[in-house]
Amino acid sequence: MDYRVIGRATHRALLHRQSRLGGAAASGCLAALLISSPAWSFCPAALPARLETLLRQDRSIRWSIAIADLEGRSLFRYRATEALIPASNQKLLTTIAALKQLGSEARLQTRLWLQSSQQVLILEGAGDPSFNRTGIDALAAAVPRDRYSQLIGLDDPPSGYWPAAWSALDRQQGYGAPLNRLILLENAHQLTLQPRALGQPLGVIWEDPLDSQRWQVRNRSRTVASQAAEFINLDRDPLRPILTVAGQLRVGSESEPVAIAATQPGQRFLEAFQRRLQSAGSSVETVRLQTSWPSGDRTLLTTVDSPPLRELIRTTNEDSQNLYAEALLRWLGREGQPDPVRDRRAADQAELRQSLQAIGISTAGLVVDDGSGLSRRNRVSAQTLLEALLWQAQQPTNQTLRASLPIAGSGGTLRRRFTNSPLRGRVQAKTGFLTGAAGLSGFADLPNYGPIAFSILANQPNATNLGSRIDRLVNAMAPLSRCDR
Repeated sequence: MDYRVIGRATHRALLHRQSRLGGAAASGCLAALLISSPAWSFCPAALPARLETLLRQDRSIRWSIAIADLEGRSLFRYRATEALIPASNQKLLTTIAALKQLGSEARLQTRLWLQSSQQVLILEGAGDPSFNRTGIDALAAAVPRDRYSQLIGLDDPPSGYWPAAWSALDRQQGYGAPLNRLILLENAHQLTLQPRALGQPLGVIWEDPLDSQRWQVRNRSRTVASQAAEFINLDRDPLRPILTVAGQLRVGSESEPVAIAATQPGQRFLEAFQRRLQSAGSSVETVRLQTSWPSGDRTLLTTVDSPPLRELIRTTNEDSQNLYAEALLRWLGREGQPDPVRDRRAADQAELRQSLQAIGISTAGLVVDDGSGLSRRNRVSAQTLLEALLWQAQQPTNQTLRASLPIAGSGGTLRRRFTNSPLRGRVQAKTGFLTGAAGLSGFADLPNYGPIAFSILANQPNATNLGSRIDRLVNAMAPLSRCDR
């Protein structure tokens, strides 16, 4: 399977594609082998030997593993304090810190102001990653029908759009969309690729019809026979709205949703708002972005609230949505509406570390380069993740976090893993995957033991099956029993 580009900025499309093509994401075969063997239970004292036997089969992999019951009693540790690349397990730290600092009902607020003396509208972005056309409509409904000289958008400077370590390729894709204060439709252009007749190019359908006018598409894709391999390549010109679509899908197969990052997210937001005002009978002569407030008095016209933090966290973890995680990290650093606007990425990263330290979580070896885990500069140990999970398990907001985690064999990025395992429906955990790095951290309700917390991180350059090896370790814990009962 060769799938180089994912859409919708999440692991979801990748896992869907891997499952459809028979990729390595599904762990059901390994679980089935375990189930086909005679079942037996074992006491906690036997768990280390059982897991170490499996680890010896993968000596080339760097592991960091920490497992404990919810009372904090250790069940297994293997290089638990070694900090590795966590991939999207980083989102656990971001969302736990956000719940602790902001509360589950906190909301971001996008505000619209009017300078009546100048007939200027001022849009104050809040970095709401969920902002969509409904929000645009709500803003427009508050604007008196009139002629306006200017629409000003207060936004972050482009220098803060991405962490420095994000690759140029990642910055082009929907999963690597830029972070700013004026976010619209996840700062991504969504499109669908449709197989056609054998030998024909794939159909390219833009979700926003205006995108088809803005973008030039060089279509080098094709529809192939039902036995052929499937893959998609998207290449976006970094300076011009030119998209090259390459790759192939099988004739009669499902359409494939993909996405590319918006090149000018703030300008895109303003232009969409300008068009909506025009359709409502108002006119705006010019639009522009700036990073500081214009001089003069202003009157608040309306405020558009984001969904509560608990819903944003659910999207962050369940779908492994990178932009949402970066927005939460920015929110942590700003603690509200900033004024003036400025690039605070370093302060955001420091705030996450300090938030974890404040609740007694070990940050030895911790390197925070982003909130999502897409950066390869991040370093986290399994011990840090386990301590964060155990702390969260004792908090009133624990159910909020648990509800955000994918469920084995059922929901989110785990829906196609553990499908034939006795742990199906019993594992709620955050997945993580980058080339050469994978992780799974969360909770498991073992049939004969009860709830545990665990973190398993694995790093190995160029490895392609780290996820299945992690699943094998988790499945090996299934027969654990409380022998004192």
